[in-house]
Amino acid sequence: MLHRVGTFLLCLLVASGALHELRAQATGTDQHTVTIRVRQINVLSVGNEVTVAMKEAQAGEDANTQTASSTVSVTTNSTSPQKISAALDADYSDGMVLRAKLDAPDSGASIGFQTLSAQETDLVTGVTATAASNLRLTYEASVSPQVEPNSYPRRVTYTILEE
Repeated sequence: MLHRVGTFLLCLLVASGALHELRAQATGTDQHTVTIRVRQINVLSVGNEVTVAMKEAQAGEDANTQTASSTVSVTTNSTSPQKISAALDADYSDGMVLRAKLDAPDSGASIGFQTLSAQETDLVTGVTATAASNLRLTYEASVSPQVEPNSYPRRVTYTILEE
């Protein structure tokens, strides 16, 4: 009988050690937190350089008006309304007017043709969470007969910002 008790205790001791080893293996895990941080995105890019070539005026015409186009691509993840505005690096002299119209992405509204100047001018409003490419950008230039023949470049800066 003593032999059976010893065998029983030995079996119990071996089983206890195996159980402890199983527990040690089962608790050999760890964990950590992964955070995805999303930053505000408000970016746009403008297509190629544009030249508005004025045609020869007809006798008796006061202003010569021509158009040219390019594209704009925009991405924003903002849920608050954003606007796209434009400004010239310097105003044109008397007799020259440059207007621009930018088609809106699905989440915004185009204001239509607006006269550009050195002051920011809104072209599109109400833009939220969108990624749109190749939005049509149309320029319309008007020149009076008093403007001397020459090239008159201006840099146009486009900005997307909160309304």
